[in-house]
This record gives sequence, structure tokens and C-alpha cells, in this order.
Amino acid sequence: MKLLRFTLPLSLCLARVARFVPTSGAPWRLSALRAGVYGLFAAYLLAGTFGRFPWKADEPYSFAIAWNAVSHDRWLIPHIGDDPFLEKPPLFFWLGALCVRLFPWLAPHEAARLAVLACLGVTLWGFCRALKTVYGEIAQPTLSAPAWRFCGIALLATNLGLAEHIHKFTADLGQLAGAMVALAALMAAVSSRDAPSYQRTLMHGGSFGAGIGIALLSKGMLMPGVLFAVWACCLPWLPALRGRRGAAFILCAGLALLPFAVPWPLALYSAAPDLFYEWFWVNNIGRFAGFTSLGGHDNPLLDRLFAVVLAGAPASLLLIKGAMTGLIALARRARSLRPGGRALAAAFRRYPARSVAAVYLAVGLATLLSSGSMRDIYLMPFLPAMALLALGLLPAGQPWHRLAARALDGLFLLLLLVIVVTALQLYHAGTPRLLHGLWPNIDSQLPTPFWLIPDGPSLGLACLVLALWAGVTCRRKPNLLCSWAAGMTAVWSVALLLLLPWLDAARSYHQPFAQLRPLLTSPHCLATDGLGESELGMLHYLTGVAGRRIYAGHSGQGEPGHLNEAALGCDFLLVQQAQEARIAPPAPAWRRIWSGQRPADDRLFILYRARRDPGHAVPAALPPAPR
Repeated sequence: MKLLRFTLPLSLCLARVARFVPTSGAPWRLSALRAGVYGLFAAYLLAGTFGRFPWKADEPYSFAIAWNAVSHDRWLIPHIGDDPFLEKPPLFFWLGALCVRLFPWLAPHEAARLAVLACLGVTLWGFCRALKTVYGEIAQPTLSAPAWRFCGIALLATNLGLAEHIHKFTADLGQLAGAMVALAALMAAVSSRDAPSYQRTLMHGGSFGAGIGIALLSKGMLMPGVLFAVWACCLPWLPALRGRRGAAFILCAGLALLPFAVPWPLALYSAAPDLFYEWFWVNNIGRFAGFTSLGGHDNPLLDRLFAVVLAGAPASLLLIKGAMTGLIALARRARSLRPGGRALAAAFRRYPARSVAAVYLAVGLATLLSSGSMRDIYLMPFLPAMALLALGLLPAGQPWHRLAARALDGLFLLLLLVIVVTALQLYHAGTPRLLHGLWPNIDSQLPTPFWLIPDGPSLGLACLVLALWAGVTCRRKPNLLCSWAAGMTAVWSVALLLLLPWLDAARSYHQPFAQLRPLLTSPHCLATDGLGESELGMLHYLTGVAGRRIYAGHSGQGEPGHLNEAALGCDFLLVQQAQEARIAPPAPAWRRIWSGQRPADDRLFILYRARRDPGHAVPAALPPAPR
């Protein structure tokens, strides 16, 4: 029922959305098929976004910061529990907190995710602007403008690197929106599609600066540095960025950036200089320079390259094919002794918008591949540029492409059948026998046995998605992009509609902390050991008790060896440790009263309480639990 409240209004908009479907130049029928494809995209966007608790790794602590701002008025300095958390600036968290305030009848973790839809809407708007700019550079397009826009949206929306992250409440979505707005503005500023105009230059400059500011205040210094580096790299090559127009562009960009770049950092520095230092130097400069270890710092280069290819698929595969073709052409040019530099400069000026996107992608990937820290989620701002560049490399309708499209349809049909059969088995027997046969180790990832309770609205929406996919697949000519887009969106939507409670039980902290809540009866304070930001955030949200790390430090589990004085004298101690570790009280003064865990998780929560009898006083120190 929760998901239905968000999907019913969307169905009323399908008729208005249908006008964005290609009308010519693409093998598509023009009636119900249009609404069917966009219906699959809408279901893909909403399925898994609502109707669940926050999922680790980044979503629990991100929501905890927004909830802390609403419930404890901590707007200036982001907090998880009672501890400051300065890994990320607060713009996205402010947006989530504002949604919680505006929609009090929704559960706070559901209302906050409306910020996800807002950021994705801004991202899609910027991406469509960039698509329009790139389309204007094509001298003799083979696709109509709506067809071009549709293919671009399909290539971006079904990108593997976005599949999970665009459904979660994380600050990276704010950075994605800001980076897309800034990139689209820079591409439009250098495009020769429109006649030069100071009004358009100022508008593009303002959008460029505002986009950089949104990215800065959402995630940090990475994207502002990349975007200004792209502008500097394009400056010698593109006349539109030089002279009076170029000066007006960058001046307007700087003015638009000021409201984002000055007030919050200045207020943070005035309130807590040490926290400003932690945000700017440790969590921004240090993370990418490599002198701090905050996650993703030990990835070898080969793993990073593989992550880029996998996260960018299918656009990255098209770009690799295009790069190989380009290298062969350069080799032939070098063999014939023809100057390649002049040809490159001519191509840069002939296709300025695509050149900006290429430089942006190259600078961004080079920065991440050479930085001290890289995670898959850091690639999100660069995936739209991949889609923009790969759009012109889409394969034409050759016979083997049609066979590959039909093969993809068959593969997705098998996946949908596995999902449906698994759901039926969980409804009737509580055990996914089919998945056990295909994946013997599934018990380590998902709880079994698990009884699913049939939900009428979710079942109805899943049947609708299956009908839409079947209609799209059966009523069109085979096409690789369309087969991939329709199949991926259908598989994701059906899986999340039918199996969401099962997945939520394994990935959220609702079950263990709901069991823990009645045991924390008016504690003096709760000390914690081994809990990270996600666990601390959900502990505070679900129990109302803010844990205090036994080690000092604002990131991770604190710094071992530096005891946190605020945790001394607490009468409760919550420990998280590996299941195989020896379980024993950390000191004789503590008595174990509860243990629990997330289903199919190898980490165990153990709650201790200080003995109150005369022979055992509340301990003055908290030695660590055994690992």
C-alpha cells in the first residue's frame, strides 16, 4: 500500500509523458507502445525507492543526519546520534529534512526519499538539455529529436552503475544533479547551435556556477575541482570561453557559486574550526590525496578499471568499441604521415559540446583512478557523460543485432520466471527451492526460511509491469537498446515489487533494533563498540537512544586507543562483533542481557548492562570487547 500511494498519481501523467517517445527514425509503433516503455521506466524509478527501511551502506547514516536535523534542530553541523559527522556537506540532508517537515503524515524515512525524486528530476532536466545541445551538432541526423532524446534517456536510465544508487537516499544524488546541471550549461555555452547572445551567456554561466555549488554543498570538493579543470582545459580550444563572452560566463558562474560556497563553510568555521578542518582537509583533500583512510583507499588500479567498465555498462562497452575504432584510424593516419593534431583541433571546434563531455569524462576518470580513494558510487556524476558520448555509437539494425536482441529478451524472460517462481515458493513454503538450486550459498545473503505475505497492490503492479514488458517485447522489431532497457527495468521492478520484504529483512536494521528498543528502559547512557555510522544512525532512529562510541573520533568506529570520556560511566553497552569471535563480557561488571542480528548477517549485536548490586559498581572505563 505504501508504494501504491506514490504510483497512482504517476499513472495519471502517462498520457502527457507519451509525447516524448520517438515519432520517426526509430522502429517504434506510435500508440500504446510509447506509454508502455515509459511506464516501465516509471516503475523502475519507484520500485524499491519506497516501502522499506534504509539500507546499508550509505543510506542509514544519510537519513539519520536528515532526521537529526528535524528532530533535534541540528541544521548547521550534521550529526549522527550525538556525534558530529563532517564527511559530507548538508545540502542534500537539508532537502530530505525539508521533505520530512512538509509531509508529516509519511514515515520520516519515506518522506525523506522524496528528495531522491527531486534530485533525479533535476538530473533528468539537465541531461535532456545536454541531449538537445549534442543533437544540434549533428549535420544530418538519422533520428528525430524525440527519438534521440528517448534513446539517450534509455541509455542513461538503464545504466548498471545507477541501478541501485538512484533508489537510495544518499548525498551522491545531490552531487549528480549539480554536476549534470553544470555540465549541460558548459556544453550549451560552447555550442554554436544558437547565435551568440550575452543573455544566454549569463544564463549559462549562472547555471554552471549554481550546478557547481549544488555539487559542492552536497558532497564536497571533488566535482567543483573537476568542473573547473574541464573549463580550464577547454579554454585554449574553444573561442566561446574566451574574450568578453568568456569573461562574462565565468564571472556570472562565480557569482552564482558564492551563495553555496561561502555561507555554510564560513558558519561552520565560526562555530567549530576543528570540524571545518575535519571536513575540508581530512574528508576532502585527504580522502583523494591519500593521507587518510576513509573507505575505498586500497583498491588496485585493475579493480578500479573493471569498476568503471561495469558501472558504465552498456555505455562503457560502446565507448570501448568506439575507442578501438578511433585508435585504428589514428594508426592509419600516422602511417600515411597525415597530421593528427590539426584534425583533433578541427573536431574539437566542430563538435564543441561533445568535446566538453569527453574532456569532462576523461578528467573525472583520471582523477578517480589516480586518487587515494575510490568507490563505485563515486562514478555516478560521470555516467551521464558516458551516455551522451555513447549515444552516437549505437549499433545500426544489422541481422546479428536482431538475434542478439531476441537473445536478451529470452534471458530476461528466464530471470523474470525465476523471480516469479521464487516469490510463489516464499508465499507457500517459505523456502526458495529454485534459488537454492541455482545459488547454493544464498543463505549467507538472504534469510531462509522466510514467509512472504501476499500484498494485493504490489502483486497488481508486478502483473502490470509484466504485461508492459510483454507488450513492448512482442510488438516491436528487435532492437538491442530497447531489449536491454525494457528487460532491465522489468526485472528490477518485478523483483522489488514481489520480494521487497525479503530483501528489506536482510539489508535494513529494523528487526534487531526493534527487538532492542524495549530493553533500553531509561538508560543513563548507551556506550557502543564496533558500530559504524549506519548502525549508530538506525539505533538512534529506531530506539530513540543515541549511542556513544567508547573510542573518540567522528568517523567509522573511532580511533582505537583513544577512549571517549562521554562514554565512561554508561550503564548499557552495545557491542557489534563477528559471530565467530569469542563471546564474553568485556569486564565482570557487565551482564549480557540480549543478542541479535540482521538475518543472514555474520555480525552479531550484544547488549550488556552494568551490574547494580553492591559488589559491582558502574565501571569507570570500558575495555573493548574481544574480537
